[in-house]
Amino acid sequence: MPVSVFNSTCLKSPFALNTGAVVMLLSALGACNQQVATPSLAPPLPVQTFTVTPGFDETIQKFPVTLLRDREANLSFRVGGVIQSVNFKPGQLVTKGQLLAEITPINYEAAKARSNAEYQKILRANQRNQELIAAGAITNSLKEDTQDNLAAAKANLEGSEYDLSSTAIKAPFSGVILSLDSEFGETVSPGQRIIKMADLESALIAKAAIPLAFAKRIHTGDVAMIRLGVEAQAIPAKVRFIGASSDPKTAAVMVDLVVNTPQRIPSGSTGSVEFHSKNSAGSSPKDLKLPPGALLESNQDKGHVFVLDPKDATAHKQEIKLLGIEGEWIRVSGLEPGAKVITTGAGFVTEGQKVQESLR
Repeated sequence: MPVSVFNSTCLKSPFALNTGAVVMLLSALGACNQQVATPSLAPPLPVQTFTVTPGFDETIQKFPVTLLRDREANLSFRVGGVIQSVNFKPGQLVTKGQLLAEITPINYEAAKARSNAEYQKILRANQRNQELIAAGAITNSLKEDTQDNLAAAKANLEGSEYDLSSTAIKAPFSGVILSLDSEFGETVSPGQRIIKMADLESALIAKAAIPLAFAKRIHTGDVAMIRLGVEAQAIPAKVRFIGASSDPKTAAVMVDLVVNTPQRIPSGSTGSVEFHSKNSAGSSPKDLKLPPGALLESNQDKGHVFVLDPKDATAHKQEIKLLGIEGEWIRVSGLEPGAKVITTGAGFVTEGQKVQESLR
């Protein structure tokens, strides 16, 4: 009887076949084809990772500052004219009420004389009216008109006196002359700055333009350090004011710091402010920091990330606990220090998928 010889399910050497053998042969060939065919494997997905590290070490953020006195004044004449005297130079100390500069007062003296003459004329007319009213020689309406004219003349006189007094600049407080913007003989306009001075008894203020992202981390009363040079000794300062708006072009917020020093530092000096940041209140050295790009989704204090398994280069989704924001980092727990968390490409990864770390 003809037979067919097989090893396992795969045909090795067929001999004479009958109908049943043909059927067995076709079945065996089908089984072999199923065993030989293998699906093609997708290449690992390229991703970038971040190695989780514990704790938040102290960092120093530096920003440029300008130092000014809290009380500084730009002094000008309220009226225009030609400067006839300047009595002080920049750097000189002055006391409150001292005469600093004058403009030629001739026109204003003449205006006052005219106003005074008109006032005296109407004043005498009003006095005569009082005698005529008693005798019944004038009406009440004429009396009222004269009194109104007298009030207008008095107001005009007071205005001319004020203009005349505005031809002189006097120190509004004791301090130092910072700058002199006009000299003897110059013609100046009303409101044009002539002198800038500062009150040395007022606080020394450091003004800094700080990026909005960092400004959110500081608070009124925070302590920082001011340096006026690379090797200069740091001077402590305290945050007094944080601006409520940011510059639309630079996204910077103005911050004022009160500088605590007995030194006489010139107004307008430049330097830098250093903010030393440590773990925020409530944080622990065991807390881990994570870049925001690694977070897949979050719900209140929980979130998920993809962690790379170094044994087989596969990604596995893991739940973490969100503890807060620490500057540009997310403070978390629930991961092992040294674990590699997928950042770039995490949104395209699926559970158990093969991945390959790529260079940044």
